[in-house]
Amino acid sequence: MNQRLSMLKRTVSIVCALCLFIGCSNPTMTQLGGKPSPEIMKVDNGFFKNITETILTEVQSSQLALAQSQNPTLRSYAQQMITDHSAAHSKVIALAAKKQVELPTELGPDQQSMIDNLKSKSGQDFDKAYIDLQVAAHKRAIQIANDEVLNGSDADVRNLASNIQDSANMHLRVAEDMQGSR
Repeated sequence: MNQRLSMLKRTVSIVCALCLFIGCSNPTMTQLGGKPSPEIMKVDNGFFKNITETILTEVQSSQLALAQSQNPTLRSYAQQMITDHSAAHSKVIALAAKKQVELPTELGPDQQSMIDNLKSKSGQDFDKAYIDLQVAAHKRAIQIANDEVLNGSDADVRNLASNIQDSANMHLRVAEDMQGSR
């Protein structure tokens, strides 16, 4: 695995050097919606932006679930999501500050649309939409974290992504169980 990662890093380095040599440009964090960090590459900056928006989506949707759902199992899950994702968000904020990356403070348009859709629901329709959103958001978080683990350039960011990936996998299993029990 270490040899494979080493080869991948070398390949990425060569591709980046070639892109610089022939004039290719990578999108910067500014183009992705935040402030670039000179120390870390596009994948790392993209991880910070995307995981922040995903965490914020999961927390906001879970806050809505606490306010609107009457299902005690769903409410318990929502509270756990708020607790776990708030802790994860604190870790993302701390590492982003250390790496000089400015995080988004608002949801992106896709995430805001999901929250707006959820707000329009009530009763069992709300519960179904909330769990569906949680399944989708956790799959996205796993994808974002996996991309960072495989392609990120900064060891600290990759380590955080690995931890987030582990938690997201556990949360996803519970959400999928709840989704299947309806």
